[in-house]
Amino acid sequence: MNKMLICPYRIGLTGTLQEAKTHELVLKGLFGSVHKMITTKELMDRDKISQMNIRLLQLRYDETDRKKVKDMTYNEEVEFIVTHEKRNSLIAKMASTLPGNTLVVFLRIEHGKDIFDRINTEKQLYYVAGETDKNSREAVRQMAESNDVVIVASLGVFSTGVNIRNLHNLVFAHPTKLK
Repeated sequence: MNKMLICPYRIGLTGTLQEAKTHELVLKGLFGSVHKMITTKELMDRDKISQMNIRLLQLRYDETDRKKVKDMTYNEEVEFIVTHEKRNSLIAKMASTLPGNTLVVFLRIEHGKDIFDRINTEKQLYYVAGETDKNSREAVRQMAESNDVVIVASLGVFSTGVNIRNLHNLVFAHPTKLK
């Protein structure tokens, strides 16, 4: 952006402006004032995006597990969480039993394969990651448009730009820390 010296108009569009002030300050420096054109709620009211109902399931680990992670680094804690037997079994059970289409997203390949192997469902079950070719990814996406399926997919592959209009459940299997 700094090298675009002869550029009278700079427009940046996003649906996910982070709450962190540093992101907003950087964007203001590059593009000028931030203008909020429409909210997610307004888009839902106008039937431009799917209606959303967010349910947060917060897992409470037992005292033994909490003591184990107390002095771990962030990466060690993430490793502990994504290999946690009870947690992964719960995610697989949810994916197996939730009504409608379910998309389970993961970050680490081993974690995604572990969850995929644990899922026991009557629905069609698909695994999508970086090694899945483009045509197969599109076939899985199209299958979800007209059938109840379970898709276990890498966040890197099924995040930005993937539109599944008939999606009922989204499960974030990878742990995150955020507001």
